[in-house]
Amino acid sequence: MLISDLGRPERFLNMLRVFKPQSPMSVGVWTLTAFAGASAGAVLLPGKTVRDVSAIAAAATGLVMATYTGVLLGVTAIPLWKEHADFLPVHFGASALGSAVSLLELRGHRNDALHSLGAAAAAFESAADFALANDTKLLQIAGALSGPIAFALRLFGKRKTAAAATLAGSLLTRFAWVEGGKASVK
Repeated sequence: MLISDLGRPERFLNMLRVFKPQSPMSVGVWTLTAFAGASAGAVLLPGKTVRDVSAIAAAATGLVMATYTGVLLGVTAIPLWKEHADFLPVHFGASALGSAVSLLELRGHRNDALHSLGAAAAAFESAADFALANDTKLLQIAGALSGPIAFALRLFGKRKTAAAATLAGSLLTRFAWVEGGKASVK
């Protein structure tokens, strides 16, 4: 989507000529490049130590990637997005964390650390849902699914159902912010 947003694919390569920390697009291009390279290295490079170092780099740059959509939305002139510019990166990061945990749990991983991360993401989403109560109906539904509903399900030991609710809420969250942004322009 970043390359598509630039209009022509060669612009992506042009952006790699200079790193501008004040430019969200520049930071995004460099982060995407580092994340893609580190992720590929974690899978493809020979030697366990080299793969482990690549995996650590992929995890670190993945944290930036998880918040990047929120940063990009916040630096636009779209009223709803601009109003929540400070909140969006953290919101998208928590949503990404909840989604990652949920996917791992649905694939059969079951441990207390994952459960704790899922509960923390759901708690944050619950607070976010409360803070955004006056925004769009779709955001409220998305927030309820990945927030209080997922949190309550986790409290009652329904991890797979909580994971499914979190994934549905995270997906709806992205659509809700886009649709809410469009509506706020009108």
